[in-house]
Amino acid sequence: MSVFSVVATPWAWYGTTGIDVWRLPHWGLHLTAVTVTYACALWVLLTSPRRVTALVLAAGTGGVVVGATVFVALGYDNAPAMFGDWIPMVNPRLGTGPLVAALAALTALAAGVLGAGTRTQGRPVRR
Repeated sequence: MSVFSVVATPWAWYGTTGIDVWRLPHWGLHLTAVTVTYACALWVLLTSPRRVTALVLAAGTGGVVVGATVFVALGYDNAPAMFGDWIPMVNPRLGTGPLVAALAALTALAAGVLGAGTRTQGRPVRR
């Protein structure tokens, strides 16, 4: 879903012109946060760390992605940074990309929390 928010959905609208995330200022911050989140998720899946470690990683990276998404999305009305000398004379509005990206991060966060909460540590249960 994060890939869909970057590739297929506009993050801002200037009239009828959709603005992709890579035209927004500081868009690399969002890309970095999502990449780190996926790397942490892959590490958790492959190494099966302790439950607390997995919860901290899920909460931390999910929070960073949501924060980075909001930070990047707030630059939607910085027309000189996106257009240079030519600036359209329309009121910009936020697109659907940030919403999809935030929902993707929250979904990944919930999956990480649920996955860490149901994982056992490989110890036999005493009765």
